[in-house]
Amino acid sequence: MRHLRRNEGLAVEQPNSEPRRPIDPKQSELLLDLLRCLAATLVLIYHERILFFARYSDLRSPSLGIKALYFVTGLGPPAVILFFVLSGYLVVGSVVRARRAGVWSIASYLNQRITRLLVPLLPALLLCWLLDAVGLRLNPHSFYYVELWTDTGWSQVAARHGLATFLQNLLFLQGVTGPIFGSDGPLWSLAYEFWYYIFLVPVFVISISRRPRTIILSSIFLLAAMFFVGPRICEYGLIWLLGAATVFAVRIPLRLSKHAALGLLGGSILLMLLTLSAIRFKSIHSDFVGDFLLGATCALFVWSAARQNETVSPTLLTVAAKNYAGWTYSLYLLHMPVLVFIASLCVRSSRWFPDALHLAMAGGILVAVLLYAYAISLCTERRTGAVRTWIAARLNLGRRSPKNPLPSSVA
Repeated sequence: MRHLRRNEGLAVEQPNSEPRRPIDPKQSELLLDLLRCLAATLVLIYHERILFFARYSDLRSPSLGIKALYFVTGLGPPAVILFFVLSGYLVVGSVVRARRAGVWSIASYLNQRITRLLVPLLPALLLCWLLDAVGLRLNPHSFYYVELWTDTGWSQVAARHGLATFLQNLLFLQGVTGPIFGSDGPLWSLAYEFWYYIFLVPVFVISISRRPRTIILSSIFLLAAMFFVGPRICEYGLIWLLGAATVFAVRIPLRLSKHAALGLLGGSILLMLLTLSAIRFKSIHSDFVGDFLLGATCALFVWSAARQNETVSPTLLTVAAKNYAGWTYSLYLLHMPVLVFIASLCVRSSRWFPDALHLAMAGGILVAVLLYAYAISLCTERRTGAVRTWIAARLNLGRRSPKNPLPSSVA
């Protein structure tokens, strides 16, 4: 999930006779990249563990290390909430910056957002179909394809391979009008993400328009869209809005010493970890309440991280975090079908117990999946900017719009 890069607006090149000097990354960029890397990794290892290894309740006298392993690998579901908050912050931030610069339009916004989602999604769906088809051919009776194989999974993968299901997933209607395609369970959150992008259009138009007719029509469209997608997506939209609100909260003047700012950052990390632990131990009985509290602590972290404006020298950590964060969206889309395919071939009558041999095998599979997703991302996600620019040029979306620039106090 969420996997949305900063500064995605259409660039307006400025003439410059002097060569550009490389700009050192800011602490805020590094911290947000690390958060995205953490969330993506938690989702990946969660799915690998539930696909390959026995349930914790089936283990006999697990060691402290195994307990810790099962605890960490159980944080995948709440990690998706971190993506929602990051998405709200980054997407709304890019909209506000574009509006302030006078280059925002509905068409350019939709071009940015839809290409961001679709360019990696279409190949991911095709690869899911291919892997599922081969897996079903080689091992049609595997419980990974014919039974309920995850806590949030669906039975009968073959029944979700039709063209209609494929197209519904391509149009982000999974969970709205049809099921998730094939074995790619993580696609559920992609529909949420897309519809939050759509909701943002009328909300933003309402916020800047002074025409009653425009406000009324935008409100009707928003209500109709919310009714169409249903209460669940709308409910979790409140968590996405926590990230969006952080864009404006960052601009509230607040003078803090360096030590106080670092203390606030450390406190937000601690609160986020405590909330994750409470969710993991089921101390919070309502799924949505727990997810909302986690979203709030994540928004606090994003807010405190965004205030870290000091630059940092490029290091192995900054380069690795930026690189990994740049293809986490592809990893999110691609990892589940290949894990299911491998599991259908390697796991037979029962899932593995976490002994040294099987943990080593799982480590090798994890590396292979990471390399697979990275290689595919070079041909898909890495090309998103080129596709977006091509569409913008054909539709003439780079024109500057002088209408209703945002005041600097909210931009």
